[in-house]
Amino acid sequence: MGIAVRTYMNPEWFTFTPDPAGGKVGFAGVKSEHLKDVQNAMKERIAQQRAADIDQSKRFDINPDVRLTQEQMDHLKENYDPTDMTQEQYNAFIKDLEAFGVLSGVDSTLVGADYGSQLIPLEYCVGAGVCAATELGTTLDSYQGDALAWTKYRASFLSADPDTGKFYRNKQSLLFGKLENVLRRMQFSA
Repeated sequence: MGIAVRTYMNPEWFTFTPDPAGGKVGFAGVKSEHLKDVQNAMKERIAQQRAADIDQSKRFDINPDVRLTQEQMDHLKENYDPTDMTQEQYNAFIKDLEAFGVLSGVDSTLVGADYGSQLIPLEYCVGAGVCAATELGTTLDSYQGDALAWTKYRASFLSADPDTGKFYRNKQSLLFGKLENVLRRMQFSA
């Protein structure tokens, strides 16, 4: 059975169980003798990702001043209401910004237009059996479709650098700030 294991984890550390319903998704459990190995691998991976995030944040220069032509701005204003969007409209809005060169495909995924997934910061889920994303303010739906307010909220997220004790805006936060700028211009431009 081919269950995917994170590449930084040794498959020998796990016991694999096929899906009892006969589906394609099985279950993996950590062997008790390898619990510390898994914990250490996860800590190391988190440290690597944090270092990469901090480095990227320092190198990543996101200019919140988005340059759109009048025609592009008119298109956005005609098709989207910054304070009243469904998830489908938001996804289309992001697709339009991709087409206009404002966002890349990777950027689109970071701002929640991954077409089906919800962004739930991990720190809200640790220790919880179930994460209700709409109660956490992390989805557009939790803001009743007010994309302007939601992007402003998401742009305010800070990440912590435990080595320096300082907070910084990561790429995702900066991208939400960029979206907030576009939505604000749509709302207030003539």
